[in-house]
Amino acid sequence: WSLLEQRTTDRPQSQIQLASARFRLMSDSALPALVPAQCPQARLLNLEASRPGCDPRRRRQSLQQASSLFGEADQRLSSILVAFNLLAAGAVEEALNAFKDVVARDPGSVSAWEGLRLAAEVCGDLPAVAQACESLGKCMGDGALAAELYEQAAVLYLAELKDETHAERLLNMAVTSDISRQSAFDRLFRR
Repeated sequence: WSLLEQRTTDRPQSQIQLASARFRLMSDSALPALVPAQCPQARLLNLEASRPGCDPRRRRQSLQQASSLFGEADQRLSSILVAFNLLAAGAVEEALNAFKDVVARDPGSVSAWEGLRLAAEVCGDLPAVAQACESLGKCMGDGALAAELYEQAAVLYLAELKDETHAERLLNMAVTSDISRQSAFDRLFRR
């Protein structure tokens, strides 16, 4: 492949690079190096060569390069995946900001709120953790899980953020979502 690549001009050379990378992707157990993302085919090939579980920096780069090729719904999903890969790569502040951007555009995204909650916990951003727990609770169809999330948010508002009014409203939502949740009931009525 490299000999053929050296003997051709630019346009065929890029096509040969793509063919070579495709061949390596299909025949090697190791992932091939990413090719220059100069055309849609190269961006999609890089994405294919950046499978889930590979180096999260590589996957993030490939997702970002290819996202302009996707439709609107897939671009939202791609943004969430980029943010999770930032988190996995240890770029926690950048991941937190990426998740905040996603939930600003799509406030009903459970995945984005969960990612925001995780990133905020790692960063120690307690207001963001509380907001994420509350928003996750609103997204849940399962009353018991929603109650648990509301209660987690309420505990943060009570103990750390010193906002008793907001905490009381969240505890009320927790009890309403799951009346059998004794801890939320006790916190609401036995303070």
